[in-house]
Amino acid sequence: MGEIVCIRAGPCPLYGGVYATEMPARALNNAVAAELRELREKAELSNRQISDRTGIPEVSVQRYMAGTRPIKIDDLASMAYALGGDPAEVFRAATARVSAKD
Repeated sequence: MGEIVCIRAGPCPLYGGVYATEMPARALNNAVAAELRELREKAELSNRQISDRTGIPEVSVQRYMAGTRPIKIDDLASMAYALGGDPAEVFRAATARVSAKD
């Protein structure tokens, strides 16, 4: 069995505290990547442009977008803001995406 992420109702600024659940870390990471890719398409930005705006190395942006690298919370926030989004909404949408697949 893979790594499990426990999402708790409470003080996490990116998670609205709506409910508590457990979900596979890989599934959540892939869902976050999918949400960021949607924002990138809407913003019409390249990975290089995101890198320039956030200071995150381009190779890291590429890996985050592909879902092949677990995204750090601060990088998620930086990327979401650079793409004109809200990191909390990205995270909520990603958790909903994973929950919908169950």
